[in-house]
Amino acid sequence: MAGITVSQVLVLGHTRCGAVTTAVSTAGLTEPLAQATGCQHIEPILRDIQTAIDPSTVRRFAELPKAEQNAVVDKVARANVLHTVAMIAQQSQTLSAHVAQGRILIVGAMDDVASGAIDKNELCPAAC
Repeated sequence: MAGITVSQVLVLGHTRCGAVTTAVSTAGLTEPLAQATGCQHIEPILRDIQTAIDPSTVRRFAELPKAEQNAVVDKVARANVLHTVAMIAQQSQTLSAHVAQGRILIVGAMDDVASGAIDKNELCPAAC
């Protein structure tokens, strides 16, 4: 890996995310997520996303109108990006040291799938 220079690590989430939608809609389930979703490998991914969910945000999710469901999913996706940015720095001593030295930034952004616009507001340190 010598000679490779990286100045940013980008965590890119997107609106209307199917994984986030599933994580939100299964947030209160006690049964294994593999059983609820029919996918045996999805549980670790959904459980990671669910750590970014505020339980009050997802109450009665299924009863909400579709537009409100989309807003909840987008809010959770944004929170998941922020959570993932924080976890990368916490779980990697190397990257954390590079951040502390000002050698790299770990940033988050959201892709709006309807417009194609990338939004780094609130997900990116002022320096990026």
